[in-house]
Amino acid sequence: MVDLWVILTFPAHVPSEENIVISQDGRYVVVRDGDWVHFCRKENNILLILWKFKPIDEHRVAISNDNKYVCASGDKWIALLDTHGNLIWEKDIIPYGCCWSPPYFISNASLIGVTSGSDKLVLIVDFEGRLIKEIHLREKYVKIDPIVVNNFIIAIAEIDKADVLRVYDWDGKAIYTFKTKGDKILAIACSLDGKYIAVSDNALRVYLIERED
Repeated sequence: MVDLWVILTFPAHVPSEENIVISQDGRYVVVRDGDWVHFCRKENNILLILWKFKPIDEHRVAISNDNKYVCASGDKWIALLDTHGNLIWEKDIIPYGCCWSPPYFISNASLIGVTSGSDKLVLIVDFEGRLIKEIHLREKYVKIDPIVVNNFIIAIAEIDKADVLRVYDWDGKAIYTFKTKGDKILAIACSLDGKYIAVSDNALRVYLIERED
């Protein structure tokens, strides 16, 4: 038996395939639909738009685990807003090239990660918009979003075939690798504390890895 919790409808705009993010508690949804970022709240069976934000160019979005912040990144910039729609800051990251992957909030810390135009570089900024870390990875990874948790980063290394999960520390050193049975990793996910990592591949397998401290 499948329980249908709630059906949400988007009242003003039809979301494209671009980007949609839901908060950890399911209360809020952030939708990118072309030119706008919409911040929405679940109200009965309707998704209400509380506010919207128009970035300067191409953009990607994320919402913090505590529902207090929304981050948007674009080809040459990154911005932080509160959940009332107030722009806290907007920073230029032109020297690092475009950011092709969505930004992400790092667990248990007031930090934000964003991938630069280089496939070997991840930028870490604090909630004041200050760049505090450049993580230079040893291997080029394929374009599946890296995950940053606490003091390590997970990325998929592109070594001949994209079948290797590679975990890096904050100095860009590979901690360990895991090779799947298939020849391509399709997705990765990580628990909030970083202890467990799930990986799926094109051999129709899902792997659950427990990370040792």
